[in-house]
Amino acid sequence: MVLCFGCLAFLWMETACRKGEKDPWISFIPRKERVVGKWEVTRFKEDGSNILDNNKMYYYFNRDGSMAIESKPEGGLAAVYHGKWNFTSTNNNSKKRGSIVFVLDDGWSEFYEMIELSNKKMELEAKVNSIKIEIKMEKD
Repeated sequence: MVLCFGCLAFLWMETACRKGEKDPWISFIPRKERVVGKWEVTRFKEDGSNILDNNKMYYYFNRDGSMAIESKPEGGLAAVYHGKWNFTSTNNNSKKRGSIVFVLDDGWSEFYEMIELSNKKMELEAKVNSIKIEIKMEKD
């Protein structure tokens, strides 16, 4: 009986805790809490080409679902875009919280599949007009 309960608990944890293919096997921190905070973009690629260069980019996610994206070009003025974020599912990822959507105040929106979400790392992928976008971030 105890063995059976242990097997069921293991199967539940395997499917409930891990949403992205590179997510930690188990985490006691809910996904929303792992997203919340300031993230520095370490890689931003479009079809394999790094478009970040020497620029800095930060994503700020708040518990209430608000967000901001800050872009700091080298030697230039920073631009900040505000909006909302939320978990969702897409056609590619049917897991309940396996994708994230950004909707900025200017009307721009984008769905990203969450490849990895840990306490310190986030990796997102999207396909926009047949262009593959890859974003890697580290919590600041």
